[in-house]
Amino acid sequence: MLLVVPWLAGCVSGPLVRLDTGQGAPIVYTPPADQPPPVEVRQDEFVSALTELVLHMPLSLELPRREGRVRLASWEGESRDPIQRMMERQCAPSELPDGCLVLPGNAPPPQTLMRMRLALSFALDTVWEGAAVPLSEYLDPLAFKLMVYAALSTYLLTLMMPEPVTKGLAAVLTVYLVAYLGLGPVLSMLEAGWRLLEDSQRATTSEQLKKAGHRFGRVLGDSGMRVLLLLATAALSGGAGFAGKGPGLPGFGRAALASPARTGVALEAAGQVRSVALGIKQLTVVLAPTAVAATAMGSGGAAPKKGNLTGQPKQPRPNDDKETTRGLERENESARILAENGYDVEQNPLSNSNKQPDYKLNGEYADCYAPSTDNPRNIRDAIARKVNGRQADRIVLNLEDSQVTLEALKKQLLDDPIADLKEIIIVKGGKPILFHP
Repeated sequence: MLLVVPWLAGCVSGPLVRLDTGQGAPIVYTPPADQPPPVEVRQDEFVSALTELVLHMPLSLELPRREGRVRLASWEGESRDPIQRMMERQCAPSELPDGCLVLPGNAPPPQTLMRMRLALSFALDTVWEGAAVPLSEYLDPLAFKLMVYAALSTYLLTLMMPEPVTKGLAAVLTVYLVAYLGLGPVLSMLEAGWRLLEDSQRATTSEQLKKAGHRFGRVLGDSGMRVLLLLATAALSGGAGFAGKGPGLPGFGRAALASPARTGVALEAAGQVRSVALGIKQLTVVLAPTAVAATAMGSGGAAPKKGNLTGQPKQPRPNDDKETTRGLERENESARILAENGYDVEQNPLSNSNKQPDYKLNGEYADCYAPSTDNPRNIRDAIARKVNGRQADRIVLNLEDSQVTLEALKKQLLDDPIADLKEIIIVKGGKPILFHP
């Protein structure tokens, strides 16, 4: 089966999709503008599919209780999260870590997670209509809902807080979701997820969480939320189980037809996807090594598309100090690497403001920063000065001379976010990495 569709080299306008096949530069293309609409899943299809999933899943449900009452959320800042643990126990013991839905290491504390799950319950209140009665024949509907909310929040957070990419089962779910709904709605969901997280952190009443949940639910609509809930449910037992359940979901045939145009990936072979990264109007998909041969055959041997490198690079002057010279060399190096990996790069473009950004990347202004420090706080502050000073809101961060870990840098940006920062592309080891958002 071909993983990458044959017409990748023939590109027209639209969002950018990058396929990293492991052979040289990624294949970069723009999906056709005349894509089909999102796949609709009716309520009766949803109820039938959900019941079928439950029938064939060995679920172990045990609700956390205190003094006889089920706990949906905690307001006391508890360090334990029994609902999250109940969800994670459903994954087959034979699965590798990436084959299960697992919270990222920089996830919010349990108190915030519980609030986020409660907000999601309000987002799905109309989606559950008609499902409670058939589900109650096989399991406790409340326990099942709580577990699904944990799966949904876990999946959202793996997209929002990649390390630095979304891997394994969560990556496969993302390809499915884009195939069903399109890249635009999924990017809107990601943005709404950040709003939901912020609202959950600030909420002091259930009414505030209800408003936050309804706001999130409106982004995808009832049909989109049905798709999201079915995918999360099918993923509970792990990647191997999902591989058998995914093709049986309602609308799979229509999503499979749309997937080549939306992702460049044959949905039937989505299990060969190893990681994804969502950027500004951009989806990056990394494929397993076993997919490389099929990719080469499918593309007819065409060379991967490279971007254009234009403009005038800055050259060090004889009297420049060592640090200035190093920075300029890394700036020019980053431009070459980005162009080799499919970006259209204009160096030192003309700007309508008095600022002088280093690049235009795919038509958007960006600035380069090549720190030598290993301190994540210092790096964050330098980026903030560029963004807050209106130099650029997109940053190319060359880390070839820094030993800072991506985990430490991500934590620093989460602990002290930069409000107007739109995107960070890291250059490390001669490769670009979509790092933020």
